[in-house]
Amino acid sequence: MVTNQKNCGMSANLKIISDLRNFITLSSENSYLKKAFLTSPKAFTRKRKLHFELVVCILLNFFKKSYAVEISEFFSQIGMEDLNVSKSAFSQQRIKINSFFFNCLNTILVESFYTHYQDDVKRWNELRLIAIDGSTSYLIDKKEVTAHFGTHGNQRGFATLSRILYAFDVLNKITIKADMYPISSSEQKIALSWLPVYEPDIAGAAFAKKSTYLLKAIQNIPADSLNKSLTISTKNTMIGLSRPQQLKKIKNYVFMVKAY
Repeated sequence: MVTNQKNCGMSANLKIISDLRNFITLSSENSYLKKAFLTSPKAFTRKRKLHFELVVCILLNFFKKSYAVEISEFFSQIGMEDLNVSKSAFSQQRIKINSFFFNCLNTILVESFYTHYQDDVKRWNELRLIAIDGSTSYLIDKKEVTAHFGTHGNQRGFATLSRILYAFDVLNKITIKADMYPISSSEQKIALSWLPVYEPDIAGAAFAKKSTYLLKAIQNIPADSLNKSLTISTKNTMIGLSRPQQLKKIKNYVFMVKAY
């Protein structure tokens, strides 16, 4: 039984890899896709060492070290140690690929995963369990980047910042969707705009409010609407407590708000 499950998993994985490979190849050959995925009509028109498919494969190899080391190790892994490619040449080729291509590639990956695994897809009460989380990311300080994404700062100065959101299938451990937005964008509005992506699995949606949002809401309460001034303690009363004690202490302050 275990062997059969492993064989099914291997077969599904090979089919997923095949789907991704076919999409990458099609993207490099189809004129309409090239127009959508490349930053210039002249990009990847010449025969170079770093053609479109090769640059994509290098990027998908997940950089953790310096460009020079990663590029060298990549060509070593595919048996092309003699191919000498500089990090400058790679950077020039990489910038020709529009980020929209990787959004579409991930869509192909997700659809292929659910198609080929079918009944083996893990579910909770017959539904996918999807978590959405957001964060921020500092960006390069360039005029056009700042104009699009905006800035955030304090008394120390301002920095170009973006808002990042991603949807994750918790049980199957696959990122369904991820994108980057201007820092002024609302996480909840973005998350709601993504709901059609999950249909027909949607049975409900819930949002967790960050403590900073709650603090801001308290601070914005008009003074004339209060009987007395609010004093917010800065002392952490959870320090030194065990996990069960912490949960017991905050239990009365956890609420679920439902709207119909």
